[in-house]
Amino acid sequence: MSNQTDMIITPQREGAGIRTGTVVGFTAQTVSVDVGGAVLVAGYLRWYVPILEDLVAVGRQDASWLCLGSIAGYGPNQVPNASFELDGDLIGTVPTHWFVSNLSGAGTVSVLTDDIAPNGTHVAVINPGAVARDVVLYSSAFDVAPGERWDISGYAAGLNPAGGALTNVLLIAIWGPDSTTLYPGAPGGAIVDSLTNIGDSTFIYMEGRVTVPATASFMRVGFRTNPALPIGVGARLDFVVARRVF
Repeated sequence: MSNQTDMIITPQREGAGIRTGTVVGFTAQTVSVDVGGAVLVAGYLRWYVPILEDLVAVGRQDASWLCLGSIAGYGPNQVPNASFELDGDLIGTVPTHWFVSNLSGAGTVSVLTDDIAPNGTHVAVINPGAVARDVVLYSSAFDVAPGERWDISGYAAGLNPAGGALTNVLLIAIWGPDSTTLYPGAPGGAIVDSLTNIGDSTFIYMEGRVTVPATASFMRVGFRTNPALPIGVGARLDFVVARRVF
């Protein structure tokens, strides 16, 4: 994972460049932009009004960063508590704005500090268990309209304390007619991306684009451990993003 010091002072890199990232904070003079897990503090142009979770371009000249503004064609992230930072550590408790559904077995969820979290300091964990589990961890619902296109992404890693079997994860979109129908009662969904046999050592980026079907007014996004997690194996999950493509 890159960090801000590396991006700024590594002598082999050119003195100028442009990156994209997400606004995570701002003041009257500066904006903080998360670029691949590293937070850059940049100035911004007078016409730009910062919005949290805005997707922006930042330019670098030598050691100075400047936010050029939001990237046309993409809306802000609609997933609340997208990187599981609101609650701090939680043991066996589903994080705020998230839900869990056990399609088989009895999976439990925690939120833990993780040194290699892709965004922030915490990740959601589907805990290792004594039986195989097919678990869905999914977000609160947000408004969508038929025919809209949405880009969805997230990060997943394994959790395998005993070694042996590895983790399988699906990144999914879940359609719903209203904001209260929970999975699997919602009428349908789509697989956005899938990973098989992933290990513990790093998080892997998942992404894809979906089109909202005619029957849907709301969408949720999340992760499903399918095929089911083996005995003694868990999953670590982080930074779920859903942006409308205009």
